[in-house]
Amino acid sequence: MATKVKITDLKKVLRSSDKDELEKLICDLYKKDNFAENLINCKLFGDEFERQILKEYKDKMETIFFPNNLSKGFSLSGAKKLINEYKKMTSNSQYLLDLMLYYVECGTDFTNNFGDIDMAFYNSMMNMFDNFASEIYKQPDEKMYLLFRDRLVTLSYDVRDIGWGYCDYIQEEISKLEREFM
Repeated sequence: MATKVKITDLKKVLRSSDKDELEKLICDLYKKDNFAENLINCKLFGDEFERQILKEYKDKMETIFFPNNLSKGFSLSGAKKLINEYKKMTSNSQYLLDLMLYYVECGTDFTNNFGDIDMAFYNSMMNMFDNFASEIYKQPDEKMYLLFRDRLVTLSYDVRDIGWGYCDYIQEEISKLEREFM
């Protein structure tokens, strides 16, 4: 098995490469790897492309929670993988928070449509909401919270009939955010 090249060694090779070699390398990566293509587009084309990718990732998330064939089930690990990929691709915290909250909203919708799941499912939803709330608390003011406030109010209502402590937890955490930022 080949030894993994260290970043410092990679940088030395890249510095010694000419512009055409670097251009070819980047274009090859772009063509052969969807993640690399999206990463490059996010870095080069910014917000407009990041919004487009967010929509694509939200569509993928919805497909994970609501597949055409429900007998195959859904994959929380697949949904979390989408968030981790997106996090590596963009530095836009608003869009990352949007995707994290969407994960919780999809899980809540799934439960409301198909009934109770299990504690591991709700723990996953609560952990993601924790991650979302932690990032909101790191913001310097209420602006980021206000971007999500309407969705949080809706989520608080949507969880009202869900057990396993999920309803109480989500509503309490949303109340804490409201007290902090309003």
